[in-house]
Amino acid sequence: MKAPIAFMLATLAASGAQAAIIDQQQLEADSSYRFGETVQWHQLAQSFTSGVDGTLTGLSLRLGRQAGTGTDGTVRIEIRDTEYGPASYGTGYSYTQTPGSPDIPPAGGQILASLTLSAADLADIDPTQGQIASFTTLLMLPNPVEILSGVTYSILVEGFGTTTFLWSQQRSGTYAGGEGFARVDDGYGWSFTGTSPGRGDFAFSTQAVPSEPPGQVPEPATAGLLGVALAGIAGLRRRNAGR
Repeated sequence: MKAPIAFMLATLAASGAQAAIIDQQQLEADSSYRFGETVQWHQLAQSFTSGVDGTLTGLSLRLGRQAGTGTDGTVRIEIRDTEYGPASYGTGYSYTQTPGSPDIPPAGGQILASLTLSAADLADIDPTQGQIASFTTLLMLPNPVEILSGVTYSILVEGFGTTTFLWSQQRSGTYAGGEGFARVDDGYGWSFTGTSPGRGDFAFSTQAVPSEPPGQVPEPATAGLLGVALAGIAGLRRRNAGR
């Protein structure tokens, strides 16, 4: 009897689990931005707007390293909120108008989660040959981030070491939930990327686990399964007590 009960409890647990989904994505790319300590742009960012209430668990980006620049570098990837700048501290922007103008990009500040990739984990890309970076494998966040539907967040990448990194983008982006940005370093303003008027979007995909609807009532089949499992456990205990 123990094995069937264990199976029923495992099935019950699985029936209540929420599966991970692809929440936001921008898959297209026709060019790449170089970034790192040895080139003009030190940091790149892409803002995105969550489509679900739940937990952001992972992401994938079209990242590569420029051929011939070595593998000693690292890339830090951060998820940030959108309070003080597109993806990091500082409120100075290139290409902005007056405060309150629609042309001012979304703001971003606190680091919500981060991870680091080695240059050796990325493929060589030669942008002079028109090569575009492939998507990385799914990068799981060490600390998943609670997200809310309709709220804008940012993905920030920053390169360290002598390696030159690339993040591929669509120059005239069509992603409606955010935009791509670039800047020289902390303390400098962020610039929009791509071609005007359809500013660029970096290629990305986010994975999220939606939260359970509040006050969800178990489905009849789930409730019945729970009753059978509990009854089986009670019967097993009575049998053992009578021995």
